[in-house]
Amino acid sequence: MLRLLIRYRENIVMFMNSRAVCQSAAIGVVVFIVYADLSAQLAGDREQRITLFTQYLESLRIQAGIPGLSAAITSNGRIIWEGGFGFADMEARIAAAPHTPYSIASITKTATSTLLMQCVEEGRLNLDAQIRTYTTTVPDANATVRQVLAMASDSPAGSTYRYDGDRFAALTAVVEACTGVSYRVALARRILDRLGMSDSVPGHDLEAPTDAAAAAFDAATLTRYRAVLARIAKPYVVRGNHPTLSEYPPKGINAAAGLVSTVRDLARYDDAIDAHVLLSSSTQLIAWTPFRLASGREAPYALGWFVQSTAAGRAVWHYGQWPTFSSLILKLPDRSLTLILLANSDGLSSRFPLSSGTLALRRLPVRSYRRLDDVASRCGLDLCAAHDAAVGSVGRLGRPAVLRRRGHSESWLCRSGTDLWRLDAGVRRGRRVASARDRCGV
Repeated sequence: MLRLLIRYRENIVMFMNSRAVCQSAAIGVVVFIVYADLSAQLAGDREQRITLFTQYLESLRIQAGIPGLSAAITSNGRIIWEGGFGFADMEARIAAAPHTPYSIASITKTATSTLLMQCVEEGRLNLDAQIRTYTTTVPDANATVRQVLAMASDSPAGSTYRYDGDRFAALTAVVEACTGVSYRVALARRILDRLGMSDSVPGHDLEAPTDAAAAAFDAATLTRYRAVLARIAKPYVVRGNHPTLSEYPPKGINAAAGLVSTVRDLARYDDAIDAHVLLSSSTQLIAWTPFRLASGREAPYALGWFVQSTAAGRAVWHYGQWPTFSSLILKLPDRSLTLILLANSDGLSSRFPLSSGTLALRRLPVRSYRRLDDVASRCGLDLCAAHDAAVGSVGRLGRPAVLRRRGHSESWLCRSGTDLWRLDAGVRRGRRVASARDRCGV
């Protein structure tokens, strides 16, 4: 059976972007999964794994200069770990938490996918209908709803994948036509209210709604929305790892972006997806099937979701990015496991080519990571600095790697500030490469 952060078979999977190797001003999105039979005597080790994971995630947050980060991991329909790191509001010193609301940016697209596939199930929508039936904002008049939903509507439609959030917004008109109500109302009625996502708001602009928007909701609902938005994380831009309070992104909502939510509410959403509360299993499978381009090649995008095959199995995911917010939902459907991350800067996604649809999953033995943790704690290095173990030379730092192993001897190269330290575990000493001076007893 699958359990999180429990060491038994000493097999850890790291989820990270292919370039996210924990260097200065970069972040790797990491979750550890262990395959094990749960037993009572492993409870202490489970807590140790959780502690290590939270330390590691915090270190990654600091390296990317993210002011506040909220996270949750779900398995088999329940939250098995959640946490908050840093500050939702740095000036007021309000800590980030699992109940902190954020603008989730393009993760909104997954909700649009759900709404449209519900219309398909109800017989209200043909995905192969031309998009011009609903809107003229897509340049290729022959493009279909399916092609716009799959990010494959460039001329000639269906020939090329290109991530285009603005063009995806054209699906707002399709949702409104097939549901008979505005996009925000459809989202609220069909997903948020149905799932009890009480800390989610269909548009930041509902803090001061127009008359038309206000008329769509009763007074109690508008009061609840305003209370949630009063707690929304502050927006920050980061330059040189220094956060500066900035402006909120566009506060309206459409099919591409605009939903405000928390990791706890998104965990409810994730559970409903897996339990087929919102869509039947067959319809969800269609939404998670990569779009096939005219050349016959599979695109990295399906219908509102990125989908790819990885060493850890099928991964279904989406990211979100504004200049002041970023987000990620990463699912392993075959293992009933999901990671959700929300941040109040662009640090989760802006530095990585996520729009290409590539999210690499790397494996790291438990023993190596325990050695890394040992090196970090004994040498006074933070975990991320210790994570910068040399792959081959001083100038090329990558994921944790043992430089040399002879019997029980291991050598590491780590950074501490501007110094590069060689850590020889077997001979129980560390030294700075530049001066070979003893550093610490490892």
